[in-house]
Amino acid sequence: MKHKIKIQKFYFTGVPVKVYQLKGFQGKEILEFIDKNAGLFEDAQDLKACFHNKENTYSKIQLSSELGELALTAYGKDEINAVKQWWKHYKKQHKGRLFMQTTEKYVLQILPEPKKYVVNNLLINRKKYEQLQELKNKPEKYKAELEKYLMANLLPLFNLVGYWHDREKDDLKPDILHYKEHQKMFKVYHNYYRNGFNIVFETRLLLPHLFRMGESTALGYGTVKWKH
Repeated sequence: MKHKIKIQKFYFTGVPVKVYQLKGFQGKEILEFIDKNAGLFEDAQDLKACFHNKENTYSKIQLSSELGELALTAYGKDEINAVKQWWKHYKKQHKGRLFMQTTEKYVLQILPEPKKYVVNNLLINRKKYEQLQELKNKPEKYKAELEKYLMANLLPLFNLVGYWHDREKDDLKPDILHYKEHQKMFKVYHNYYRNGFNIVFETRLLLPHLFRMGESTALGYGTVKWKH
């Protein structure tokens, strides 16, 4: 039975979440395995799309490192099934790999006061990076463009939990308090490289455990943590 919670005159349905913990594992192994063993799956491209997010598309299967162990987080039934499909075939070829799972449920909450978060290694594509470089001498516009990018990463999360957000309002818009651009670029899938940022921001949204933002979240980039 699905539980519903009433918050500020809206109803949000809880989204099933599973966290899978793995030892001695790299995120790119998932996509490489699907590529090399496409014949094992009904539709390898659809399956891979669940793991590999595109620009401004919220990846509902995400990766992080928690207490020295890898944590693979799947939001939603389709994504949980995708992980199960991958693991079913992967474990046959890699016996002895540890794969534990826990189940959670995320319900969107709007807080009375803004909460601070820090996102490390948030990656953006080349086009967005060039747009930002054109605003380098206009700090307010530069910051506003980064905030738009953060908001674009939140909108698909709203869709996931069934929340309609009025884009004319900015009451939930992330407000950047501090940001730092990395001097080095980060390697992503297919040997591409992306520019990255560390950003401290606040919003009235209570973001889910193990939430990610930006590109290549399925490879572990863009970890969002609560800032105390």
